[in-house]
Amino acid sequence: MKRPRLLRGLALAGSWVIGVAAGIPVAGLQTESGRAVISQTILDAANEAINGSITVEGIDGSFVTGLQMLDVQIRGIDGEVFAEIPELAVGYGLRDFLGGRVVLGRLTLTSPRIALIQPRGRPMNVQEIFGSSGDEVEQPDSLEARAGSRRLIAFRDVAITDAEVTIRTPLDSNRAVGRESEDGVGGLMWIRRFSDFSAMLPYVRIASPEPEENGVRFDVASISAAISHPALELTGARGTVEIRNDSVLLNLAEVSLPASTAEVYGVIDLNGEGEQYDLDVRAHGVATNQISSLVDVLPAGMSGRGRFIVGSLPNAVEFEGT
Repeated sequence: MKRPRLLRGLALAGSWVIGVAAGIPVAGLQTESGRAVISQTILDAANEAINGSITVEGIDGSFVTGLQMLDVQIRGIDGEVFAEIPELAVGYGLRDFLGGRVVLGRLTLTSPRIALIQPRGRPMNVQEIFGSSGDEVEQPDSLEARAGSRRLIAFRDVAITDAEVTIRTPLDSNRAVGRESEDGVGGLMWIRRFSDFSAMLPYVRIASPEPEENGVRFDVASISAAISHPALELTGARGTVEIRNDSVLLNLAEVSLPASTAEVYGVIDLNGEGEQYDLDVRAHGVATNQISSLVDVLPAGMSGRGRFIVGSLPNAVEFEGT
């Protein structure tokens, strides 16, 4: 198989309609040659769906109810790798593709490596690739030329296991001390890592035709990860997270560390000066040793509960607690 491409073509895979459209009898879907033709039909439609490319080394499973894809790689239009997924399983029904919508269910990603990159002066790569960046953001001409009308692209019941996620955002050189960084396109990039990342996400919205839904949304049922900066061991979370350009919007009714729980609401801005916080944190039980990398003004060896308003000053983070 040529190094084919994928995504909107998944809409063709909802039923035997694929076989008819490709001139193959329904029974032919069970043959090796029939499956190869259908796979190619699905994958060749990718350029109409994303600003970049998706390649797949192999496809198995049922074209009626779901597919298993092996060695999936997603790149942005600039050639940078966004995701490498050894195994991706997706289930769907015909109604998932009606009206130009792509709303897939039972999406399982096994051991993916995901690189979220925000080039200087541009949205996150995931927004550019799937065409979900806001209309107010000026995009490169090549993106405008390839992007069609925005459609709803969403997933239900997403399971991610044993992932490695990196986030790269612009960083001013005078703020690089104590931060992992590397040279990238447009200057220095700050790197944050999420290792041993696993999550259950009832709903993930990648793109939407609605103007007010101009970001990527994650509904979170559970999550765990070891975070490099701030150094935290996250054992659970419940609520919603949205990425809009260089801002992360948090509406989390529960965030759990090994011996701490809290509610977290507000915004984290990712920019060249480091994170800028505007958060309302309601701690139901917290051990200060576990959050020292995040709140170094609190004395170690203490535990308690309370409410913190976290806001960024020009050269520091201010905490106001009760």
